[in-house]
Amino acid sequence: MEPEIKTFVDAIGAVEPDPSDETHSFFRGIFKKHNYFIFKGGFMMVHLSQSKKPLWGIGEKFWTLFNNTAFNEFSFSLVLLESAHSGWVFDRHGVKHYIETGRWNLSHNQYLINPPLPDKNSFLSHTQFLKMNSTQK
Repeated sequence: MEPEIKTFVDAIGAVEPDPSDETHSFFRGIFKKHNYFIFKGGFMMVHLSQSKKPLWGIGEKFWTLFNNTAFNEFSFSLVLLESAHSGWVFDRHGVKHYIETGRWNLSHNQYLINPPLPDKNSFLSHTQFLKMNSTQK
């Protein structure tokens, strides 16, 4: 796990699924990196841009999985980090909107995400992130 992601998830209280949990085994089977967490009872994917010009991606198969009705009972968040303290957060409806409107284009099985991103989704600190997400489960 990248140090920035670890710093971020530790600060907000997100945790990796319990290794003895069936959910953990399922997600370890499909995710290459340790970038999926449980946060306030829901599922959170955290991506870190490692390029000078920020760029992130969400795999088409992951989005298809999380957009499946079997997962609708769980909240879903996609966090796009610029640093360990700042970035953007999108819930399931936000991700769906940007994909369906073509703002996040599919290329090589990845929905590519790059700025500009909406200010309403941005956070500059862990405290601000937590305030934005205080209404989630």
